Amino acid sequence: MPAAGTGATLRVVRTLTRISGTVGLISAIAGATGLLHRRLTDPALRVSTTPGDIANLLFFIVAFALLGIGYVVRPAGAPGALALVSGLLSWDLDVRTPPVLAAGIVATALLAAYIPLTHMAHFIAKYFTYHSVRWDDEPLRDNPKRALALADYLTFRPTWAASHMRAADETPTWAEVVATNPAREPRR
Repeated sequence: MPAAGTGATLRVVRTLTRISGTVGLISAIAGATGLLHRRLTDPALRVSTTPGDIANLLFFIVAFALLGIGYVVRPAGAPGALALVSGLLSWDLDVRTPPVLAAGIVATALLAAYIPLTHMAHFIAKYFTYHSVRWDDEPLRDNPKRALALADYLTFRPTWAASHMRAADETPTWAEVVATNPAREPRR
């Protein structure tokens, strides 16, 4: 069996890991920073931006920045991404992770655990559902029972509050909610 770090396949895997990791990390930080900037400066988004939205985006930026900084400043001889993943998957307790990199790994693990508990999970769900929800009207076309159910759902009134919703005594129906643009219509 060849020693770790030898062979053309392993070199290709390491190169692809470095490239995809760097591109992914930079993209995540740039995306979160860009969205934070838009939420803070775009009047159309400011209407529905909450302190929680800002905190969530800052969490993304800090976690990924800490991970990237920890990886870049790790001392010579410290494990790289492939060694860390290999150690994690094999429960190798001898893999020593530098403190800043360990903090980045913990922060991103906490972020991954936190996302499903928040409305931020929509960015993952949207990837899998966008085309079905946005473009697929087929279930209504030949299904009058489903069309009636949807019409009934549109008469429901949301029971939660948000800055872009009207006051509780004027709670709109879902039909009214989806027919308005909170960025263009004044808050009441």
